[in-house]
Formats: sequence, structure tokens, C-alpha cells
Amino acid sequence: MPAVFVTLIFTLLLGVAVIGTGHKNFALWKFMVFGLPMMGFCLAFLFTKDRLRFLLLSAILALPFLGLNVPPASLGLTVFDILSIPAASVLLMTVIAGRYEIDFFPLHGAWGALLLILPSVATSIHFGNSIVSLVIIGELYLFFVILVHYLKDEAVCERIHLNLSLALIIACLFVFAEKATGVNFNFGAAHAGQFMQVQNLKVHRVAGIFQDPQKAAQFIAVFMTYLAILCGRGAFLKRSTLVLAWMAVILAVPALFITVSRAAIISGMMMTIIGILIFSRIGPVKRLYIGLCVALVVMTVSMAGPEMVLKTIFPQSVIKRFERSDKSMLGRIQIWENSLRIFKANPFTGVGPGNFQEYLMQENPRLRQFHERGGFVPDMPENGYLNILYEVGLIGSLGCLLLLGQLMVRVLAAVFAPKGERPASFMLAAGAGLLVFLATFITIFTISDMRNALILPFLGAAVISVVTSPPVAATVESKGTKNTDEDSSSLVPLC
Repeated sequence: MPAVFVTLIFTLLLGVAVIGTGHKNFALWKFMVFGLPMMGFCLAFLFTKDRLRFLLLSAILALPFLGLNVPPASLGLTVFDILSIPAASVLLMTVIAGRYEIDFFPLHGAWGALLLILPSVATSIHFGNSIVSLVIIGELYLFFVILVHYLKDEAVCERIHLNLSLALIIACLFVFAEKATGVNFNFGAAHAGQFMQVQNLKVHRVAGIFQDPQKAAQFIAVFMTYLAILCGRGAFLKRSTLVLAWMAVILAVPALFITVSRAAIISGMMMTIIGILIFSRIGPVKRLYIGLCVALVVMTVSMAGPEMVLKTIFPQSVIKRFERSDKSMLGRIQIWENSLRIFKANPFTGVGPGNFQEYLMQENPRLRQFHERGGFVPDMPENGYLNILYEVGLIGSLGCLLLLGQLMVRVLAAVFAPKGERPASFMLAAGAGLLVFLATFITIFTISDMRNALILPFLGAAVISVVTSPPVAATVESKGTKNTDEDSSSLVPLC
């Protein structure tokens, strides 16, 4: 059976390659970049015992690539979509067979909150776009449920964070590579906002494997904060995980500044420093020492002058970008004011998920013609919160607030928990990462990129999972199945 399946996959890929070469926009090198790893992945997937765990660990390790479009681009499928199909199939079959005891409602009240989005779908101005958005929400929820299930196993939890550290390192290395070469690695589809003129200086905002520098900055800032606090809390069991996590945090700091994203730099650095100082497991003497060092730095900066110190430490592009903050913010505020008419037209249910751009094109048919000719029509109002408000209205926004409130209540409870409790460490780290995400969500609707959208279910799973639960593998073994920890790791060391 595995041989037959691999043969079918190979035939399918070969057929797409042969047919695709007849199309004008088909790029064989892009097809090879996705096709060959897909073949290797299918082989490893077929010969792995615990396939659900394999899919999850593969997704974590491949986080920087999950938002890339799989050729042919006309299908609109991403790498994450390709992973979601077998994940849903395996999950369904294993649950029917009784191999896993998976809680599909790990967060009480989550479904009630999500149901509040349905009225906006029912009254959508373009039903197709809203259905696609619902499918994406379903994929994210699937990732959330599987992640919650496996974070309960200490061994798999450790492997997940090892892979996450490697994923952050990979994202940072792509940022450094673009800075050195000037080439964006999102298949050459660079974002127009990567280059801006500030006075006489041309500022290059690096994005690496991402298309938009703000999305790259959010990804790096959130996971830098999350891993730094876990390291400071001593949450990792193995030294190899701790070393890789610290390495990822160290590389993330310069990579974050290279993206020249103000919100991500400020929120990421601030939450990382505060989290390590307040929540790390260090004694009062070390806290006093660190506090004195911070006070000394502040005193030195105030005496020498903040402007001179900043120009000495940071690149000129970063300084010029911050000097342009007032003009940039005024421009965004103007966009927000101009787009308020969308909310006024549909205040309770919105225009429907995924329909911001559609509303503009229905309002002005010339924009649709311009878009069909390859022109750019905005797909968001330069603010993630306003985008949600416009698309799902007050009712759907209430559901989002209920979900966020449930997570933050758990985080606040972890603040007062004893520092030795390991689950509290993950809650605090996830809470800090969530605050960074919320701060960087103000200026852009980042979750249009699947890599950024996956941040929310990952942090949510880390908040509600109890790491001290019995290992997941024991549940599988009790049903008469062999423990698969060695089987799945023998083929792919990190999966």
C-alpha cells in the first residue's frame, strides 16, 4: 500500500509538471522546490507510526514556510493547507478507530464565541470569500486541538519547543540573508512597503522568507519573547532545547531591528526584558544586580543624550524610520477615518469574513477592473482590529473578545502561581507573547499570512495545556498499539 501511494504521488507531481510547462507563468524551479520535499515528506509520513504527531512536529519545524503558496499559484493553496488535509484525515480515522482520546473542546466556551461569527457569514456580501475564511478558521482550530493534545506529553512538548527554536533560527537566517543579498526569499514577491525614502536615505525593511516586513517582525518578536521567558523560567527539561532556544533569542534581537518595524521592536524588546526580570527564576541578589545595571544604562543615556546614544548603537535606517513615526501614524489615522464608512454600512454583522477588498471593488467597479489587470487594491484598513470589526461586525467582534478574555484570565492566574510550577511558565510566556502580538496587530492585519495566524492557536494551546498530564503515548499503547516515540523519531530526528 505505501508503494502504491508513493507511486500515485509521483505520477501526480509528474503530471502537474508536464501540464504546467505549457502555461506561460509556470516556473519549473518553483515546482521542484515544493515537489521534491513533498516526496520526501510523503515517504516519511507513510512509514511513521504516530502520523499525527509527525504532522504536528513537521508543521512546527516548517513554520517559516507554511505561508508560501504551492504551485500552481492559481489554486491559492499554501504549504499549511497541504499539511492540513492529511492531518484532518489521520485525526478522523484515529478517533473513529479509538486510538486517541482527543478533546475537541479544550477551551470551554470557544465554540459559543466562534458561533457569533456565523451571522456575518450569513449576511456576507460575497459568500464564497466568507466560506474560504471559515475553512481557514477550521484549519487553525484543528492545529489548536492537536497541539493541545500533544503538549500534555512532556517528551513531545520538549520536541515541539526544540522545533520552534529551530524555526525561529531559520526565519532569522533568512532575514540576514536578505540583508546581505538584497533578495527577498518569498519567491521574489517582495512587498512595496519594504523600500521607503526617509529624507535622503533609502530604508530597506527586510522581510526574509516573508513578503511583508511587519509580518516577519511580528513572528520574530512574539516567539523571541515566548522562548526567552521559558528559558528564564527554566521550563525546558533538556540542555539541548535550552541552548537552541537561547540561540534563537540571541539571533532574533538583531533580526528584529533589521526589519525596522517599530511596534514589533518596542513591544518585543520591552516584554522580553520585563518578562525575564519579573518572572525568571533568579534570586533577589541577581535581580538587584540586573536592576542596578538597567538603572546605570538609563542614567548614562539621560546624561549623554538619548539621540546621541541611539545614533551610536542602532543603524541609521532604524533611526530614520523612528523619526518618521509621526507622519506614518497620521497617514494610518487618515486611512482609518476614511474606512469607517464600511462599519457604518454594516455595524452588527459586518461585510463578511474576507470581504474588505470585495467591498471596495463593489463600491467602485473601476477598482475591480484595475485589480483584474494586476493593480493593487487594499485588502485591509492598516489595522487588524478595524479589519475584524469591519468584516464580522460588533457581534463577531464580541466573540473574539470572549476568546481573548478566557485566555488572559488564565494568564493572570499564572502570575500568582508558584514559580516552580511548569504549567505556569508556559502560561506566562504565552501571555507575554500574546501581548506582543496584540501590540503589533494595531498597524496591520497580520493573520492574512498563515505563519502569523498560527501564532494565536500556538499561544492559546500553551496557555490551556497542562504539561503534567500523563503522556499521550501511554493512551495509544493502552489501546494495544506500540509506543511510537522511537519509531517516529528514527526516520526524521526532529519529527
